[in-house]
Amino acid sequence: MIVDEVEYDRWIRASRGTLKSAKGDFERGEYNWVCFKAQQNFLLRLCFMV
Repeated sequence: MIVDEVEYDRWIRASRGTLKSAKGDFERGEYNWVCFKAQQNFLLRLCFMV
């Protein structure tokens, strides 16, 4: 599989930002947002691989 490094970096940055946001939500006890953002994080990484 040929990987476009620029596109890969963009997707990974987006994924890391979502995960960082979810960690903040967890610390505030906003668990519904943590679940949603964890799912979004998974999809960002999965979509890049497809």
